Amino acid sequence: MATTPRLLLSGDVLGRLSLLYKRFTSVNKSAGPFDAILCVGQFFPDTTDQLQEFMDYIDGRREIPIPTYFIGDYGVASPKVLSAAANEPGNLGFKMDGLKVCPNLYWLKGGGSFTLHGLSVAYLSGRQSPSGHQFGKYTQDDVDALRAFVEEPGIPDIFLTNEWPKGVTNRVSSEDVPSETFDSSCCDSTVAELVVGIKPRYHIAGSKGVFYAREPYANEDALHVTRFFGLAPVGNKEKQKFMHAISPTPSSTMSASEISLKPPNTTLCPYKIDDNTASRETNKRPGDSNPEAQYWRYDVKKRGHGAPESERFCFKFLSSGSCPRGENCSFRHDAEAREQSMRGVCFDFLNKGKCERGSECQFLHNLVDEGEGVSRKKPKSGGAIDIRFQCSLRTFCKTQGKEVVFFEWITKRGMHANLQAIPIPQTRASAIKTIFNLAAKRLGFDFETIKNDDASEGRELLISKFDGQTGFFYVELPDGTVLGHIVEENENFPFQFGREVLSGLLKIPDKADWRNCKVSKDEEVIMVEAFKSQFKAFDPNEA
Repeated sequence: MATTPRLLLSGDVLGRLSLLYKRFTSVNKSAGPFDAILCVGQFFPDTTDQLQEFMDYIDGRREIPIPTYFIGDYGVASPKVLSAAANEPGNLGFKMDGLKVCPNLYWLKGGGSFTLHGLSVAYLSGRQSPSGHQFGKYTQDDVDALRAFVEEPGIPDIFLTNEWPKGVTNRVSSEDVPSETFDSSCCDSTVAELVVGIKPRYHIAGSKGVFYAREPYANEDALHVTRFFGLAPVGNKEKQKFMHAISPTPSSTMSASEISLKPPNTTLCPYKIDDNTASRETNKRPGDSNPEAQYWRYDVKKRGHGAPESERFCFKFLSSGSCPRGENCSFRHDAEAREQSMRGVCFDFLNKGKCERGSECQFLHNLVDEGEGVSRKKPKSGGAIDIRFQCSLRTFCKTQGKEVVFFEWITKRGMHANLQAIPIPQTRASAIKTIFNLAAKRLGFDFETIKNDDASEGRELLISKFDGQTGFFYVELPDGTVLGHIVEENENFPFQFGREVLSGLLKIPDKADWRNCKVSKDEEVIMVEAFKSQFKAFDPNEA
């Protein structure tokens, strides 16, 4: 029987690693052993006075005794330390489970989700920034990555943010709320918006300088409750609690009756006081000054096209063509809107009649009539056989509830590995484009996008740009989108980029390295024969 993971949660470390691990040693002796420490709030020192002690751990002169994960990537020396970590060969590519800074220390960068000892952990690193790109700031891309991840089935166990969600102290007695929390600084409406959608079992935040354990609150449209903990800074003079232990059973192993247990002190969700104030309190997108904007997870109100305000599109349906809620979904499953989305029309434009990203948005800001869009040309005849197999693979995988992602890296000399075909559960298909674009941004480039109903034609259009003087990477998505990137000669492009992105999406990061996927010859034969038997009815050579 597997043991329940035991975690320690810490508030702002502020570079005081000696105090952090001194407290860990004491707690571990009396209540351990613990598996990891998760740190929220500012992790780096406030001043240069504390920098020497901090760098002793980073440079290996002192040992970090337990795996430690942090999201507060700001403070003295953070750009220097984190830039060095980001450029380490082992940290290149798309890694959601932490970039290694030094032995036992991991930086959770941006926004994402990973599995830690069976627990699903989501995180948003840094504080909000309208422009982004500097250390210690999260961007719209980070928020969008979280939106994509929480569309997956299952209940996130833990959500880590640096700042408190705006409104968290609503619906509790003021006598139970520390006076420090009445100051709205370090309270973030975007974090509130995210936590309403993510619905974690535990939400941990720092940056307020005070410890606060809120009464559990019920989530709308979910059985489980959420517990919020605000943690004080390490070694604070007021002796506020800065370390807290939890030992949650992973939600993936719990029964519905276990998940639905509610303590007697459970309150209503603090982020929706009543129907009139719900959107004003919690439903704003970052940078959206409109107080009536609707809940981001599915949509915002459709405006500018004559639809009633109560009609809102289902994001899941528009992006993937299906919705697990079916007839029980509260939002519109509109086939015409999906067609517009498939032709490259911006989702926000469809819903609101406008898009805040303006010229930075990669999608169309006008409705597309049938027949308009990307110009077409006939595919090259030489690829006809490969194209037939791709179509057959797609059809075969759909019968198993999966979609297929194809990717390939052509080197400068025109040599390449085989076209890679990776099956993805349909429940995660809508996240693929977002995750690839996020991974590209983290490596410092943007994909060129071809939106086409026939993915093979999009592939030919992109490959036609390959001149043999550079490398070329492309990925074909299930919805017909093809993403391409010219790899310059001196560009540090990860050889396993496609595998790294998809293994991160599937939460099997060790599979990013093909060497971890090797099996014995006998196992390989069994796998091949099983696939041949299942695929026989779809094999174009059998037709």
